[in-house]
Amino acid sequence: MTHEDIEATKAPLIEHLVELRARLIKALVAFAVMFILCYIFANKIYNILMWPFMLVAGPENSKFIYTALDERLVA
Repeated sequence: MTHEDIEATKAPLIEHLVELRARLIKALVAFAVMFILCYIFANKIYNILMWPFMLVAGPENSKFIYTALDERLVA
């Protein structure tokens, strides 16, 4: 690769900032969509994650204390 090839591939700072902004927007949109999906299926996700503990501890020893208002009671 010659020096001219390297100079030809350099993008100005503004182009880099535009690309960075586009990628950040896409990342934030993806994060928001996944957050909403996880919030919708929060009870199912919780039950899937707690299944191994309940299997080992048994249902009588698997009582949990909820300390926040938005925490859900999952049986």
